[in-house]
Amino acid sequence: MQHALNTAPPLFTAPAHFSAQLAYVQVQTSGVIAFPIEEVWSVVRNFGRLSLWTPAVETQLVESQLLPGDSEGFVGAVRVVQIGDKKLCERVTAIDDELHVMKWKLISHPLNCNPFPASFVNYKATLTLRPVTVGNQTLMEWDGEFYTEHAYADSMRHTWRTMYEAGFVGLHEYLSSRSPHSSLMLSARSHIILESLRNQNSSGGGSTSTCSN
Repeated sequence: MQHALNTAPPLFTAPAHFSAQLAYVQVQTSGVIAFPIEEVWSVVRNFGRLSLWTPAVETQLVESQLLPGDSEGFVGAVRVVQIGDKKLCERVTAIDDELHVMKWKLISHPLNCNPFPASFVNYKATLTLRPVTVGNQTLMEWDGEFYTEHAYADSMRHTWRTMYEAGFVGLHEYLSSRSPHSSLMLSARSHIILESLRNQNSSGGGSTSTCSN
C-alpha cells in the first residue's frame, strides 16, 4: 500500500481541532492467557521490555527499552519501541498493581519515525488483566485508539488488531518458555495461531513509511 498523502508527513500528536479532521480508530482485543494473573502481570508491567514477548511485527523485529534515567513501574516512564528501523516513543500515564491496569500514550519526540503507511495521531493504549478463577488463568484485554486518514482507517485498524493478537501469542510463548513443565499443546497452538497471523499479513501487500518532523 503506497502512502497517498503528499502535503505533509504523518504526525504523532496533534491538537483536537486537527484530530477532528481525521477518522477515529478504536481497536479492542482480548484473550485468555493460561498462566496466573500475577505471573502475567510481572511480565507485562515491565514497560521497557515489550520486545521480550512481542519479538516481531509482521516481518520486522521489535526492540524496546526505557529512556536512560527512567525506571520500570513508574508513571511518566518513557520507552522507545523500534519496529524495523523506525522508532516510536511512548509514556506510561497510569499503572495500578492492584487492579492490574497499565495505560500509555505516544508522545512527540525527536526519535519518532512513523513505520505505518498513514498518519498515526494521538495514540493511547490500555492493558488490563482480570483473573479467570477456573483453571487459575488470566483474561487480558488490550485496547488502543488513534486518529488517521479516513481512507486508511480500516487498514490501520486491521494492522493494529493483528499486532495486538500477535502479542497475545508471543506472551503465551514467552511464559511457556519460562515454565519447563507447561503443556506442549499450548506451544503448538500458539505456533499455529502465529503462523495464521503471518499468513494474513503476507497477503496484505507492502507499505512505505515517512518519518515525522
